[in-house]
Amino acid sequence: MRRKIIIERADRLHQIPPFEFTEFEKRYRFSKRREVEIIDLTDISLPPEVSITLESYLQTVSSLPAKSPKELEAELCQRISEIFLKLFRVRLNPSKEILIVPGVRTALVNLMTSFLNLGDLCLILDPSPPYHRSAVMLSQGKPEVLPVFERNDYLLNFESVNSRSSKRAKKMVLCYPHNPTGAIADLAFYQEAVDYALLQNIILINDSSFLCPPEGRRVLTLLQCRRAKGVAVELYSFEYLFGLSGWEAGFVVGNREVIAGLKETLLWSAPRLPALFYHLALSAVSEYEELQSRLTSHLDPNRNLMTEGLTEMGWEVWRSHEVPFLWVKPPFVVKKDPAGKSSLRFSRMLLRRSGVKVLPGIVFGENGEGFVRISITPPEEKLTEALKRVKEHSHLWQKRYRPRRMKLKKARSS
Repeated sequence: MRRKIIIERADRLHQIPPFEFTEFEKRYRFSKRREVEIIDLTDISLPPEVSITLESYLQTVSSLPAKSPKELEAELCQRISEIFLKLFRVRLNPSKEILIVPGVRTALVNLMTSFLNLGDLCLILDPSPPYHRSAVMLSQGKPEVLPVFERNDYLLNFESVNSRSSKRAKKMVLCYPHNPTGAIADLAFYQEAVDYALLQNIILINDSSFLCPPEGRRVLTLLQCRRAKGVAVELYSFEYLFGLSGWEAGFVVGNREVIAGLKETLLWSAPRLPALFYHLALSAVSEYEELQSRLTSHLDPNRNLMTEGLTEMGWEVWRSHEVPFLWVKPPFVVKKDPAGKSSLRFSRMLLRRSGVKVLPGIVFGENGEGFVRISITPPEEKLTEALKRVKEHSHLWQKRYRPRRMKLKKARSS
């Protein structure tokens, strides 16, 4: 009798790209053994001082109201509809057009499972978060990449989409404010996306999970467009929109039929959120304006600090006031490198030499090559130390990368 069976993974698991931080685990452990203090600029979690945490909430209440999770969920959806009316001027039906989900990634995977069959086409952007591609593959769909370029401000040109792909596609996934670049879409672009989806009979999904609305600035949403509810849904995160730290939960708003299908799938594939979460979320939504002010006062100085420091060193910075990160182009990285993945090698060297951890752009797709994504959520002293370390070791990057660029030029001239 056998003592051990042969376990084979499904083919779709082999097609999924590795998780975005897997490449750094070995180097990260090596740096920890050297007792080097790692400054992690890949983590974009909000610090406790600008968000609502479980500890801070329990200190302000003596007892929790005796309500069931279902009642609390209905109350939370009602509060969210009021916020959307005030913030975006969009009316939402709390019971049919808003759905609380245990996580944005979980919601996206289940959206694909609910509406994609084997081999169905889904249009995704490049660069975009790696879990977009993974969600399509887990549902046995086929991702079709739509490149977006720096010269177009990372906005999709719908006229460049292949007509055959448009006719075969069942879904299109956007992510504005754009992750990883922070590019902002205007209402004209959103309206073009809605019209395109209606014309091609495509379900439109906009992943807005990293939206951090700045205080005193107007924020746009896809649902502000005409006929948007007839074709589109949007994904939001409680952490960044309402400052609820420590929970991956989010919510989906938009088309009723899509939300109904997603709700049915989640009943069988995802656990229900506990009542404690709904109490925290209701507290965060009720204190929305105060949390928005605290978040803006934390992110704006950090954004200015990193932008000025990196620009002085010759780095090109894409900055946006609606996301908690920067999209940065180091001058030493050769984008069209014959060996490929130059941003990955640069990020590894940066971690090894200075103990500063950044996310290479290649993680987000081929069009992310040549860039790195840097978080601005850590405390100011951490960011200042990171800039100091990068500046001290900048001669190493120049020595490592500039000779390679010279060799490429000589090879072309010959």
